[in-house]
Amino acid sequence: MSIGGWQLAAMVVAGLGAMALAAAPAQGATRIEKHLELAPGGQLIVKSEVGRVVVRGDAASGAAVVVTADRDDLDKEYELTFTAAPGQAAVTVKRRSRGWGWFEGWQHWRGRVEIAVSVPRATAVTVHTSGGRIEVAGLQGNADLGSSGGSVVAHEIAGKLAAHSSGGAIEIHDVRGDLHLSSSGGGVHATGVQGDVEAWSSGGGVHLEQVAGSVHARSSGGGVTVRGAGGRVAASSSGGPVRVSFAAGNAHGGDIDSSGGGVEVHVDPAVGLDVDAASSAGSVACDLPVTVQGKISGHSIHGVLHGGGERLHVRSSGGGIRISAL
Repeated sequence: MSIGGWQLAAMVVAGLGAMALAAAPAQGATRIEKHLELAPGGQLIVKSEVGRVVVRGDAASGAAVVVTADRDDLDKEYELTFTAAPGQAAVTVKRRSRGWGWFEGWQHWRGRVEIAVSVPRATAVTVHTSGGRIEVAGLQGNADLGSSGGSVVAHEIAGKLAAHSSGGAIEIHDVRGDLHLSSSGGGVHATGVQGDVEAWSSGGGVHLEQVAGSVHARSSGGGVTVRGAGGRVAASSSGGPVRVSFAAGNAHGGDIDSSGGGVEVHVDPAVGLDVDAASSAGSVACDLPVTVQGKISGHSIHGVLHGGGERLHVRSSGGGIRISAL
């Protein structure tokens, strides 16, 4: 009986899988501890191709690094490098063998790995990983975080924060500096921000709360929600509805639109604004005491609130629009 090409390929793959299992080392554990010189005001750089990275700002001086794994062959499959230079400490984890083509998947090392680092609070941090989740907290310096293998979580950051994930969601809270957030692997959620926020997601919705500065948010993977905005708001979505609530006293206005759903806007009725709202997919309702300019229409409204001011531009091609008081 002859064997077809696809049958032969399946037998080869099965054989290689059996060989890989037979050659696998016994399960064990790895724990590596390093102390790197790093004074307050320095920079920590972590680049890893495997595992989760956790950085905490709670050390008086130096970078205390602890690498753990649930297997005892981590150093056989990955090259771990720990370096220190004036003003900088670095941890690098790289695969020793790259493999080739589809066979690389059979060579991939399986196991849980965590890289935990404690640094002085006044430390700037750069973390890039293709292996998993990133968690950072308790820092006074800037942070640049990027993961293609998991989510990004950060809180209690005094400096600027840039975070990107193509492997999961982004969760941020309690940040004093500006935020630049992007995700193609999940939604974006940030709350308690003193600076400006730029947030984008193609993997889910964008949810922002209590942002003192300006907001620029857009999503093609879900809706956009902004609550307690203290500055000007530019919010758009092609994946769902847009809901914006300005903080009391905020008269900065904004540009708000959706092609994926309706739009809701809540503003302080005591501030002055130029209101320009129109929908091609539904009605426009306004509960504010706006002095209407031009013709009255159920699908648009143009007028001024309390003598006018900054422009509030609202558009929807995905549903209706409602503008109401806080």
